[in-house]
Amino acid sequence: MIDCKLFLDDIREPVGNGWLIARSYDAAVTIIKPRLISFDHDLGIAETGYDLAKFIIEYDQLHDDIDDSFMFKVHSANPVGAKNIECLLNNYVEFKKINK
Repeated sequence: MIDCKLFLDDIREPVGNGWLIARSYDAAVTIIKPRLISFDHDLGIAETGYDLAKFIIEYDQLHDDIDDSFMFKVHSANPVGAKNIECLLNNYVEFKKINK
């Protein structure tokens, strides 16, 4: 398990120090349980930040890995994609709280 801040973006650089940068979906899924994820939606390839959000939920359903320390933000310039990521993850986190 890696204790890090994950920045998913195919082009931009993160603001601040301490970020582990993943330039693709494939690179991001190899990072297990970062404490913070900053999502871009459009990665310039087939997979998107939304696909990573779905992967995180699927992984959690198998490993029960998301807890109260899970944090994310979305820095995508794609407003529809950003909203989709936010809604998906917020709804899942709320679902987990209700079903504890």
